[in-house]
Amino acid sequence: MVEGYSAWNGAFVLSVSSTLGVDEIDLSNLKIYPNPTDGNYVTIKSPIGGDKQIELFDINGRRVLSTTISGDMLDISSVNTGFYMIKITVNDYQKVSKLIIK
Repeated sequence: MVEGYSAWNGAFVLSVSSTLGVDEIDLSNLKIYPNPTDGNYVTIKSPIGGDKQIELFDINGRRVLSTTISGDMLDISSVNTGFYMIKITVNDYQKVSKLIIK
């Protein structure tokens, strides 16, 4: 996007800005605890309100859990111990974090 231009001694000075379409609100302050965990639940606290779409992937990239939660508690009782990547989406904002289940 060209914001403006000006002429100076026959030369044009061009001012260019670029945006990625990413809003300033993000999930960088999202908290998952306890992590690592040895229980049946983890708590997911988000700075943004709304339902949380959760996807859990094993180290081979296979999705092992896909669910939506309206609160903060995620039931992981059906998931085996191991190292996982957890993708959390809240109102079109996403964060991927690691989750270790003992």
